[in-house]
Amino acid sequence: MTTKSPAAAHSPETDEKARYEELATGVRGDGPRGTVVFVVSTSDLTEGKGDLYVAMGLGKYLNRLGWGVQTWPMGSWGQELPERTSVVITMVDAFIPGFVPPGAVRIAWVRNWTDNWAALPYLRSFDEIWTSSTPSREVLQKNFDGTIRIVPIAGDHELFYPAETASDLAIVTTANGWGSDRELSSAVDALAPGRNVDWYGSVSAATSPRNVRHHGPEDYFTLSSIYNRAQLVLDDLIPAAKAYGNHNSRLFESLLSGALTLVNTADGLEELGLADVPVYSHADELEPLVESLLADDTRRQELAARLRAVVLERHTFEVRANELSPALEALVEQHRTRSERDPILEWSAGERALLIGTQVQRDTETRRADGLTRELALSQRELALSRRELVALRQELSKSEARIVERDERITEILSTTSFQIAVGIQKLASAPRSLRNRLKG
Repeated sequence: MTTKSPAAAHSPETDEKARYEELATGVRGDGPRGTVVFVVSTSDLTEGKGDLYVAMGLGKYLNRLGWGVQTWPMGSWGQELPERTSVVITMVDAFIPGFVPPGAVRIAWVRNWTDNWAALPYLRSFDEIWTSSTPSREVLQKNFDGTIRIVPIAGDHELFYPAETASDLAIVTTANGWGSDRELSSAVDALAPGRNVDWYGSVSAATSPRNVRHHGPEDYFTLSSIYNRAQLVLDDLIPAAKAYGNHNSRLFESLLSGALTLVNTADGLEELGLADVPVYSHADELEPLVESLLADDTRRQELAARLRAVVLERHTFEVRANELSPALEALVEQHRTRSERDPILEWSAGERALLIGTQVQRDTETRRADGLTRELALSQRELALSRRELVALRQELSKSEARIVERDERITEILSTTSFQIAVGIQKLASAPRSLRNRLKG
């Protein structure tokens, strides 16, 4: 355990973490404009789930504008949402809005997994949809008649900002594998030998490229300090996001921190005003791009500063909140008098909650069984080791006994020889009294 100095205890990172924690736990749930509830996978900031960080990033600035903010994690989906709820913003496609108060506004924020959202049978139960890009909106419009607003992910400029620190890391990534391979791995593998990449995130060391230095997951609230040290940050969109040019938080957060970010697709960048972000479409394009950028500090730094200015102007959560707050007020006024909700939707929400509960219990039991299996395997290995040690000891004991028997047999053999008997007689004669020896000589 380490003890933090008073200065460290009140650093911007820890202050922001405390503020996000208040939002996630509902401490800031009341506001004069109403209460915005974010439906998320978890309200635990330590789990590293992107949907929660995005929700709390927007929620922080909505809260400053007078909105109460709280989360509704998966474990609560089978319960009625609070009566004070004015707006529900769903971050996860598995949530069925059956237990939402009738007069509350229902919004689906489709940041990723567009095809999954488009196929939902209850998509029309939302009052409005937000998407990260125009291509996503076009797909969703086929199954939704209401307003679809383009609301890309953004970054928190108060948490991610440049700092006066040495750029001692050439290439950094903070991507997470979450149990699957990423295109980034093969791209990194194509870099020149010795061109190390510092990888912060959940990724298997066993299957990663040879020139990766693994650091494991990093606290979200210290990521900016990692980006501050990086000359280049590598990002890649997973296939579901890449198909629609839906860029993730890493792009905005690393640019806000002053680093230059490279991504694996140009799709969606022009719409964001970030067409100058360096792009590698294939693994063999990454190495020359990296080498050219690292060889020209002035070009790299000027480009990073220009892109950061765009993000500050267009893609911070403060900007998003200022844009969205009037729209939320209008939606609240529009749906305030709605007094009924769909009983089929309510029933479906209950069934979904039961299914999720069963899955969670199954996953818990699976993890428990896996733990017991690992403990049993460890015990069996320890037992096998003990058995091998016992066999080795027995073998050594047998060898010792054999050596003793062999020595005894040799001694017996020596004792039985004529030369030994003569030597014994001479020894006895030498030790006899002189008078006896004289008689024997006479």
